[in-house]
Amino acid sequence: MKRKFLFLMLLIFSLFLSFAEEAVLKAMKNFDAALMRANSTTAKTTIGFITFENTGTVGTVVPWFFEELKAAAEETRRIEIVKTVDLNEIEQSVVATRGIKVIPSNAKNASEKKFVIEGTYYDRGETVEFLLRMNDTDGKLFSQETVAISKKLILEKNLTLYPKNKKIAEMVQEDFDDTEEEIKNEKKRTKRAGEKIGIAAAMLDMEGNLANTLYPNDVVKFKIMTDCDCYISIFCIDANGKKMWLPMSNNFMEEGKIRFFPDLRGRVLKVNDDGTFGAEEIIVYAATDEKCLPATNAGGKYSSQDLQMIMRRQKAIRENSNVSVGTFKITYTILER
Repeated sequence: MKRKFLFLMLLIFSLFLSFAEEAVLKAMKNFDAALMRANSTTAKTTIGFITFENTGTVGTVVPWFFEELKAAAEETRRIEIVKTVDLNEIEQSVVATRGIKVIPSNAKNASEKKFVIEGTYYDRGETVEFLLRMNDTDGKLFSQETVAISKKLILEKNLTLYPKNKKIAEMVQEDFDDTEEEIKNEKKRTKRAGEKIGIAAAMLDMEGNLANTLYPNDVVKFKIMTDCDCYISIFCIDANGKKMWLPMSNNFMEEGKIRFFPDLRGRVLKVNDDGTFGAEEIIVYAATDEKCLPATNAGGKYSSQDLQMIMRRQKAIRENSNVSVGTFKITYTILER
């Protein structure tokens, strides 16, 4: 009797898995059909960032889902999955900014159109719903699909939907959005406010691919590009909520020139293997006047509205000069292997 029960459980699990694979395959075949209708013979496609709701975070379900997407792509005629390291810099900026293209004046578009599959997933109770968008590398929506996967399957595979520190990530995201809104409103109030600086920033893994999932002992770096000459400072919030400013050798950015950080000789960024997992944030501040950058002496734990406090300290300088400013947030999640 025990054997039969075990067999039944395995059968049910395999059916769940089969339904999941079929759902992903159907979505990829629909993307393939959209390419056919657009008279595309082959489409080099990279898998971008797929994140949980509006948090920018991920759970261990995402690496698993990536592998399902790659396997399904092999069953299509036109979709060829490529790594982000194989994209040119402008195409990478579209992936990193989720569609906002930062183009320096001396840059050229790629001659061959490529695509990005990115999206958002939601907890719908009994299912997890993945809303997938296939964009071209001009940042325009080409096609979209929804994949529903049983939450029971995800739990039975010991996969997670989001990190334990999701609440901190949500708080930082809310504060960041409020800060962006205040900068926008300030520009409306005063004619002296300069244009917003376009920033493209991304975390890179050891192979040079764009990454929003990392593991203990990974050596990483991040790259930044701006659409004008400016100065930057980099604010970091770790998985425990500790905040710090990244030390830099040179904080001046030339228009359209890509810089890699950390830029101090002999310094690397390595993910600690201390049993701490969860979402971490990097916020890039940019200003055409270095005096308008935030003070970089704050430490301690992150608390609500810390980002607004930073912005308000800059406000007086900006209101009396034609200073352009910009901010960009990178969210990445450290997962257990």
